[in-house]
Amino acid sequence: MKQTFLILLILFIANENVAQVDNSLGCSKSEKYVSDSVFNARMQTLNVLQSNDGGNRIIEKLDYSDFSTYYLTEFLLISFLKKDYVNILNKIIGLDSLAMSDYYNEEKPKFDELSFYLFEKSFKKKQYLKLGIVESELKDEEKELLELMLNYLFSEGLSFIELKQDSTDRKNELINLTLNIMKDEIYSSEFFLISQDSINSIADNFLLKYPKSVYNEFVRTNIRYKYKISDWSFGSQLFMGGISFTDNLSQYYSNSVILGLGVDISYKRLLTCLQVFRGFGKTVDDIYKETEVWKSKSNTSIFKSEITLGLSLIDNKVFRLVGTSGIASTIIGPTSSDKESIPVLEEFELGYSFTYTIGGFVDIKLNKFINNSYSFLRLRYNYCKPSFPNDYEGNLHVITIGYGWSARNAKRIY
Repeated sequence: MKQTFLILLILFIANENVAQVDNSLGCSKSEKYVSDSVFNARMQTLNVLQSNDGGNRIIEKLDYSDFSTYYLTEFLLISFLKKDYVNILNKIIGLDSLAMSDYYNEEKPKFDELSFYLFEKSFKKKQYLKLGIVESELKDEEKELLELMLNYLFSEGLSFIELKQDSTDRKNELINLTLNIMKDEIYSSEFFLISQDSINSIADNFLLKYPKSVYNEFVRTNIRYKYKISDWSFGSQLFMGGISFTDNLSQYYSNSVILGLGVDISYKRLLTCLQVFRGFGKTVDDIYKETEVWKSKSNTSIFKSEITLGLSLIDNKVFRLVGTSGIASTIIGPTSSDKESIPVLEEFELGYSFTYTIGGFVDIKLNKFINNSYSFLRLRYNYCKPSFPNDYEGNLHVITIGYGWSARNAKRIY
């Protein structure tokens, strides 16, 4: 269905940090646009492919000898369409050799309709492409290698290799192109993604069946791969919200607006959170201390820091729910500017009260990235009871909303 094909193209474009960056089929380290002559050559190739919907005879006559005109994935797809299997096998053997160095250093063309059309056409003709391999006069080993290669080009893991270091403008350009073309009702259930697990299984069978094959290094390096995601993750967030006082505290201090930041370190379901925030409010009534008075409606400053341990109770693709408990320190007093202008206000500061804190938060996952990394919207609640003097007994209720990210490393197993 067309939605599935759209997902494939978006995967090709948007995942710029894909896990298979180490095992790509090759790309230029510096992306540069080439001259109009290359663009014209690409458009000529597109016109040939689109003539009579790119009939087989027309495709077979296609001249694509100028390797620098195409991305490597485009070159391979054209070769499959032309049944030019020997050319593919030769390129595979030399892929990691000095023979490819000129290609890697070539200026690369701008991604355009040719790339999209090649993938669209290849998907539509996948059964024809596979049948061509089966009916060829190649050795069984070569047939199985080519079919593995073709499956990989159709897999969810490919991520359109040469675009992974591309600029945002080019990616947005192709996304818009894709969305516009997707308006046409031309897609069906023939479009699907082959999982990397399936690719790994086929690759394992090939390596087991042909242990001395000259293509084994290519299969191990570029097609068969698996990553282990770290049990450790690191995250941070910025947040804002409000703090509410109860009992005696509420008689002296108004509820306040707060701004803060936090850092998380997680191991599996366990995590440690460090948070600090600053709040701003007003005194509700005059506050007396001996002969001094802190006037009502004066600005107040609240500083709170806490370190908590948490346990992930629910963690799925949509959200994560975590319960937390730990210790917190709270300071309530005049603002720094007021204390500088009226030094006696130092006496009214309620400072460094350490106490327990309990609460929890829910992360609503927004953008999922590679390695189970993601950005999130965090809703958090905390409760604590500072150990202030009896006249200032009360509870603190804190509710915040914030935006942050959580990242994990991944290591290639094979």
